Amino acid sequence: MSNKERKIKLLLFSITVITIITYITYSYNYHKTKYIKFELHCKIAIPDMQFITNGFVYIDSIGEMRCFANNFQDSNIEAIFSECDLSTFDFVSYDYLIFFQRKLLQLQYSPKLMKKYDGEYYRKDGRIPLIHIVDSIDSQDTVYIYKIENTNGKFREVVG
Repeated sequence: MSNKERKIKLLLFSITVITIITYITYSYNYHKTKYIKFELHCKIAIPDMQFITNGFVYIDSIGEMRCFANNFQDSNIEAIFSECDLSTFDFVSYDYLIFFQRKLLQLQYSPKLMKKYDGEYYRKDGRIPLIHIVDSIDSQDTVYIYKIENTNGKFREVVG
């Protein structure tokens, strides 16, 4: 075997190894669930709340928060913002998640989970849906507002 043939075999072997490592790394990252740290920003008890949802509202700017509040002519929504003053929100450092009647237990994302939980896997805006695990409905009719580190528009709510 000549020196040239050895170099070609070594090159092919190297390309094969790099291809296999790349495939394994991609597969691992595709299936790996990534957890997001969250913190309770405020908790507001609202008696006789009529708003029930399985999802949550994702807010990443003061404009979205005001738009969210203005979309409801409901005294319950007004109560949320009277108890949890808008001046306490820091939209430079954090994004906010509003859950109605449910405590957030876990927040995660991954390409595999996107396809499983969300019918809009390939959206044009490219934002990743957050997968949330919540406690059962809170009998006290409570609104929970959680904060996560600012993600510069990387995430969105789950659709459906």
